[in-house]
Amino acid sequence: MIASLIQRAKQAEAAGNVQQAWQLYQQVLQQQPQHSIALGNTGLIAMRTGHIDQAIQLLTQAIAADSKYSDWHAALALSYQRDGQPEHAIASLQRALQMQPDDAQYHCRMADLLTETGALDESIAHYLIALEDSYFQAEALYGLATLAATGDYQFTAQQHQQLDQILQQIQSDHPLASRLFFAKAQLLHKAKEYDQAFVCFQRANNLKKQNMLPATRFNAELETSKLHMLDAAFSASMIHDRQQFGSDSDYPVFVVGMPRTGSTLLAAMLGCHPQIIALSELPHLRNIVRSGLPNRLGRSFPQCITALTAEVLAEMAQWYLQQIRCNETSALRSIDKMPINYELLGLVYLLFPNARVIHTVRDPLDTLWSCYRQDINMPFSNDFTDMLVFYRLYQRHMDLWKQRLPLRILDVRYENLVDDSASECRKIIDFLGLEWNDNCLTGDRKNALLATASRTQARKPVYRSAMQGWKHYQQQLQGLRSQLDDDYPA
Repeated sequence: MIASLIQRAKQAEAAGNVQQAWQLYQQVLQQQPQHSIALGNTGLIAMRTGHIDQAIQLLTQAIAADSKYSDWHAALALSYQRDGQPEHAIASLQRALQMQPDDAQYHCRMADLLTETGALDESIAHYLIALEDSYFQAEALYGLATLAATGDYQFTAQQHQQLDQILQQIQSDHPLASRLFFAKAQLLHKAKEYDQAFVCFQRANNLKKQNMLPATRFNAELETSKLHMLDAAFSASMIHDRQQFGSDSDYPVFVVGMPRTGSTLLAAMLGCHPQIIALSELPHLRNIVRSGLPNRLGRSFPQCITALTAEVLAEMAQWYLQQIRCNETSALRSIDKMPINYELLGLVYLLFPNARVIHTVRDPLDTLWSCYRQDINMPFSNDFTDMLVFYRLYQRHMDLWKQRLPLRILDVRYENLVDDSASECRKIIDFLGLEWNDNCLTGDRKNALLATASRTQARKPVYRSAMQGWKHYQQQLQGLRSQLDDDYPA
């Protein structure tokens, strides 16, 4: 009976019927709760469908029952990485590599993880191992080129040749096509060959958008409707009636804003303060929105907000705090640096009315150009028209929350953080209610846990070269700037 259920589940999964496969595996687990195959495969499904907490739990149970499958260790590593726990991810992936030491894919994943933690020499070593495998040569070259673009690796003449050969032969629908054009563009930018770099940036972004599934592309109408729903759900009366329902903790600090506005640099600097834990881009608020509240209230977010009770808000706030404490007892503040959580500031206030929010701001054209020239995995970032719509929606979100929420929000300009780090950092630490500590300016940011496109830059000394970087591409960006004329008055 169980063997038949397992076989049918595997067939359903192979046919793309994930829900049926999940249900069949659940039937197995009802009969044998510790059945390793059912646990492991449901864990893989949970990881692939974005249910990260569930994936970690199921895969951990599966490995405890039978630890011989390297892909379970690798999937657990990826789940930990997505959950903002790179150290656990590295430990799990090390076990997978012990079982499959020649697996180039595992070496690429390990290199990415080590880059997040700042262990760049070890990261490069894993990329070089993966480079020997022709199937993963493209992925390894992308990783090395990204490090070369920030000055952390010297791309060799042979590697330049390998990259050019791949770009000449690669099919437009290859999953790495856009990433490799991004890598080539970054190398050309570093070499100050700006016209050629722009052509590659354009090619990379066109491919990225072209290869997106239609349902995942930026949809201006849908995003605008989401803002209208938030506006309607978070009415002034609803907020007033529930303002004391959440936790009174002031431990969490939320760093929000447009991507590429200095949030990673800011988090790395603040993380050097002995009373601050700076975490990576955490999925926890999104998990509350996607599953926590809908599962409890039977309605999707934000419509479910009107059904919120003190009990549910307190439960969700407590769950969030458990996720971010990391067994750390000495810290007084914890930084949750997920820029696009500006959309969820209404929920932040209901969960933590005493929370502080740092809103990072940057020159708008610098912001949009930086989004375009980095492979940031945001659907709006591959098209100038989409970027402009997204930017205006972001501004409307922030205007809504600032007008409607009695939430402590501090605007921090990227340019001020770079030009006068000492004054800006002191202002931020004072806003956080902490005593000043010189480590914010002098501390070692190399070991900061970073998982964004800015991860290598944020560990370096503060530099001004990124400011007004769009000026290298003035001619190509003239149309975009003209549409931002409100932000560039004559």
